[in-house]
Amino acid sequence: MRRRLALVSTLLVVSVSAQTAPPAVVLSAEGKVHADVRAFPGGPVGEAPGVLLRRARIEVTAEVDGRYRLVLEPDFGEGEVELKDGYVEADVGRALAARVGQFKTPAGYESLRSSSDLRFAERALPTALSPRRDLGAMLAWETPRVEVQVGVFNGVADGGSADGGDGSTTLDGAARVFGYPVGSGASGARLGLGLAVVAGTERGADEAPAFDDYETPGERAVFTYAPGVRADGARLRVLPQATLDVGRLHVLGEWALARHRLDAPGGPTVLAHRAWQASASVV
Repeated sequence: MRRRLALVSTLLVVSVSAQTAPPAVVLSAEGKVHADVRAFPGGPVGEAPGVLLRRARIEVTAEVDGRYRLVLEPDFGEGEVELKDGYVEADVGRALAARVGQFKTPAGYESLRSSSDLRFAERALPTALSPRRDLGAMLAWETPRVEVQVGVFNGVADGGSADGGDGSTTLDGAARVFGYPVGSGASGARLGLGLAVVAGTERGADEAPAFDDYETPGERAVFTYAPGVRADGARLRVLPQATLDVGRLHVLGEWALARHRLDAPGGPTVLAHRAWQASASVV
């Protein structure tokens, strides 16, 4: 079994702003670097132990008149260069914003959190069943007590992100509601409840089955599809989520269901994968 320990987690923030006659223009840049040291009790398994640069990201934001934003976030970690986020956003009404481009699908609670704002070194297994970043368009309405996101996306595999050529042939619809029916952030306990649903269809081919194997946070496969299995119809992800904050105590509960219709050598079938987590932390 491979064990991973977060060795370094730093966040460098640099902001540059420029203001002219209206419309005002504000430019900002934020950078973060995360690294792991990997050890193998009982000897190496497939690779030598060492330090891995997990993330090396720079987020550049340009905001015009406080209403229009352009966000670009390339990642140089793990020896590769890829665009994590790249989107434009506009405030179109009171507490309502429209976003188009590549960004996080409104789904899993922990998946939506920044990697610099996690309570543990790794995300839990429900994130492996949640679509991550995707190409799409979204409307988001947010107030201090309720947030709602509804969007249409290109569609990615469970735990996957868009890479500009994932072979998706259809679209996914996503909707998420999260609110705080009890308490407030100012004092006392605050309870948060939410539900996200991502639904669509996907049809793969032998050379591009339209799904990935499932891995642990340590990047070891825990479920692998047999050769000849491919997506062939409806797919559904359901992710209820809840939080409880009492002073410095933060409690998170999350459950995930990923249901897929597949075409296998033995005939069509439907598989359902489930994962859950319950965690508590004091900061």
